Amino acid sequence: MFLIRALVYSVSLRFLAVGVAFAVDALSLVTITLTSMWLLRERVARMRWTGIGLIVIGVILVAADA
Repeated sequence: MFLIRALVYSVSLRFLAVGVAFAVDALSLVTITLTSMWLLRERVARMRWTGIGLIVIGVILVAADA
């Protein structure tokens, strides 16, 4: 998963500014959480959902500004 993330980030740097690519890269934390829920049946606490929501809002704001 790390290799895929690194490749996607490297390719995205060709098309996006570094600040935008870095913000979009933060979505990997959301992906990891959702994957762990799905594959490992891990419970996600309310605080983590709050963090995921803040990450998504931040990425939307950065992408809208770009």
